[in-house]
Amino acid sequence: MKGVNKLAMLCVLLLCCLSMKAQFNIIPQPGSLKENGDKFTITKETKIYYEKGLKQQAELLFFGFITSYRI
Repeated sequence: MKGVNKLAMLCVLLLCCLSMKAQFNIIPQPGSLKENGDKFTITKETKIYYEKGLKQQAELLFFGFITSYRI
């Protein structure tokens, strides 16, 4: 019986941790957003700037744009 209680408590703890993790938004949101009718076009020439050590993530973003939007 003790093993079942420990397993149940572990499951509850795991679910709590997962729900807490889901509350964090790691992508910053703009302070405000105003649509003005202009366009922003991403092309093969669009430059993606990144911080040192984030080259792989920047390349993944770039290739994601190319493949998803057939740029």
